[in-house]
Amino acid sequence: MSVFLLLNTKNIKYMFWNKPTVLMLGWEYPPHINGGLGIACHGLAQALADYVNILMIVPKSATSDKSHLRIEGLDNYKDAVEEPVVSHFLETIPVNISLNPYVKINPEKEVQFPDEFPTLGKERITDFANTELYGGDLYLKVKDYAHLVTRIAAQKSYEVIHAHDWMTFPAAIALKKLTGKPLVIHIHSTEYDRMGADSKGWVYQMEKTAMDAADAIVTVSQYTANILESHYEIEGFKIFPIHNAIIPTKNATRKSKKFPEKLVTFLGRVAQQKNPEAFLAIAIKVMEQYDNVRFVMAGKGDMLSGLMEKVAQEKLGHRFHFTGFLETEAVNDLLAMTDIYVMPSISDPFGLSALEAAQFGIPCIISRQAGVLEVLKGALTADYKDTDLMAEYIVTLLENSELAKEIGKTSKESIATLTWGQSALKVIEIYGNLMQKC
Repeated sequence: MSVFLLLNTKNIKYMFWNKPTVLMLGWEYPPHINGGLGIACHGLAQALADYVNILMIVPKSATSDKSHLRIEGLDNYKDAVEEPVVSHFLETIPVNISLNPYVKINPEKEVQFPDEFPTLGKERITDFANTELYGGDLYLKVKDYAHLVTRIAAQKSYEVIHAHDWMTFPAAIALKKLTGKPLVIHIHSTEYDRMGADSKGWVYQMEKTAMDAADAIVTVSQYTANILESHYEIEGFKIFPIHNAIIPTKNATRKSKKFPEKLVTFLGRVAQQKNPEAFLAIAIKVMEQYDNVRFVMAGKGDMLSGLMEKVAQEKLGHRFHFTGFLETEAVNDLLAMTDIYVMPSISDPFGLSALEAAQFGIPCIISRQAGVLEVLKGALTADYKDTDLMAEYIVTLLENSELAKEIGKTSKESIATLTWGQSALKVIEIYGNLMQKC
């Protein structure tokens, strides 16, 4: 694949005589999303399609409005049950049979990740269409995904493999071994973020194996790049921090509420990494000092039922509300009514929901352990454990509407030029470098 360099006054960008094809491996893509991973894959892929042809393979079928972006869902491959193309591609690693990327796993139930893929039955392929992305036996889904992707991709022509997060890494490693094509892995979240520094089980090992095998690693922040160097022992020369961006909301304007109280919002997975327990603790502290306020927790996750029980026990149901998972339009409706946004994550590689809030000019309170702070200016920050300080921030903003307005304005202005197009050009440069070496 020939490339030529296009020079401008700021940097060097790779452009191509003929559009190369990138095989992109993903787990989420709208409308089938669970969190920021699917939103980020969508935004980046749409922007990259202006420069390269993209074949994206995901568990569930989706559509694209870009002619150079083709999305294939494994739920459409009901007859692809032949023997696998690749076997013996990965060392045996202990794995928990009930893996979930966002909750702790039970170390007592371990099986062996096989060194080859058995023939799939049609019922297993149909499972991609009939269950949630992370529902059921995720370990088996990851294995089946790798089996099918190796069969499909072996019949395709492409120049680069680009894999998003650990669920796609077994497939990506297999294809690199099979084809010798350069491998880019994209880290949106790590086991370190989800489970803490002491978690070094199968998912950690899979991430580490993929990082070692990759020719380039894209992280969504410098914060995550630092974790890869310190916790995964990856050399910095192969790590490229490229920030997430946001697709502008057409009508990001505030609107009146049907209730008189101010509204404080948490938006994200209700899981340990996002620290929802801290948000409830903050709410209780604030309500002890300020009456005219409500809190809402938007999202789903394994901690949701426990938090709902605690709210009921505290008799706070009239001032603390749960929405469950919200589609994009409903998220925008909620943000349009929100007065303060809080993201108390324990460790967050980025935090796209903070950008969504900032678009509406909402003052944001963000934990210092979040990559989004590298691009979001004006936000108030605190250590994720410091619920007292975050509660103090909220009370101050509730009592000082002018300060709240000024902080929200600063944040909105700071992300005005943050686009997926900019992120895509940085990825294109990585592709160009790798293809020149081939």
